Amino acid sequence: MLNINLGGRSLPLDDRLLNVLPEQIRGRAKKWTPWGQFDVDVRARDWALPEEVSAEALRKLAVSVQLRNLSFSHWGAFPACTQHLRASGVA
Repeated sequence: MLNINLGGRSLPLDDRLLNVLPEQIRGRAKKWTPWGQFDVDVRARDWALPEEVSAEALRKLAVSVQLRNLSFSHWGAFPACTQHLRASGVA
């Protein structure tokens, strides 16, 4: 059985991180053009290293994520909210 405390600070939310996600999730995440940093802490008590990684095996981990300076955009994601906007300027 393992006791684990892992942590990372100011980790970049960028393409290198997004590329490790499963393909279906990666495509959706990249459409939002996320940018920023995050902190992560992973803890486990009396945890057995699984032969195969699964959702069930990961449920026994305590994971905390704090987002830092997160931004995202997805042009065209909310067309109903933007279709009637008009720009005006001062000449």
